[in-house]
Amino acid sequence: MRSLSVVLSLLLVAAVKSQENWNYTRKGDDWEGVCQTGIRQSPINILSRWTIPRFAGLPLRLSNYDQEVPVTVTVDQHHFTIRIDPDPSVRIAISGGGLRGNYVLQSAHFHYGSEHLIDTKRYALEAHLVHYREIYGNRTDAATNDPEGIAVLGTLYCEATANSNLEQVLQGANGEQVKLRFRDFLPRNLDFYRYQGSLTTPPCSEAVVWTVFKNSLPISQQQVDAIKGNFPDDVTSTYRNVQRLNTRRVERWGFRSGFQSKVDFLKSSLNILG
Repeated sequence: MRSLSVVLSLLLVAAVKSQENWNYTRKGDDWEGVCQTGIRQSPINILSRWTIPRFAGLPLRLSNYDQEVPVTVTVDQHHFTIRIDPDPSVRIAISGGGLRGNYVLQSAHFHYGSEHLIDTKRYALEAHLVHYREIYGNRTDAATNDPEGIAVLGTLYCEATANSNLEQVLQGANGEQVKLRFRDFLPRNLDFYRYQGSLTTPPCSEAVVWTVFKNSLPISQQQVDAIKGNFPDDVTSTYRNVQRLNTRRVERWGFRSGFQSKVDFLKSSLNILG
């Protein structure tokens, strides 16, 4: 019995190490476990023509997203991570927009270039704002116990002019104390694509409700270079290759007038039939 316990312990340690010792050399194609065997993996290539329009329901609700809060910016070799300082008086959360329940923001991080593609286009950067279902109290329990335990907002950045919010992030990466409004990581227009997926890094848990915004934010080439400068020279990008959609559907949510939404629905239906 003791020998069996030792073997199981060694297997567990090996599994944990395999999840820790990953990189982007092959863009995730060599990651193990659910990353290889899963059927609702992320990211994906969102083909707008084949998305299913939704024109009913409550819009996405943002709680305390406009509040300026202190953050700690931590850099590691895998991703550029922003974590909110522990502050129980500030609860940043999302609900509505087709989400089943309330989700609390845990952290945000970046991938360069973007992980999600829209109509096969890869963007310069993608921000992921990671939330866990409030009833679980933390991301680990949410990912373990619920196929919709995590909700991630994904914002794409298109190379253009400098982004003042990202300047604050870069200052934080240099050790300065900064405050940020998480609303500044989202586009003004909150129309989005929605699908069921996974974490985009090991262990690739299939527990994520993805919300990828249709509209992008600007970022300058200098800012892209500055973000890359926080990583080893051989880490030229931090995105996982797109995954098969399989039987999943991608919804397109917009919150314009009911008439315009129905017009879009009819156009989309004709495109699908044609």
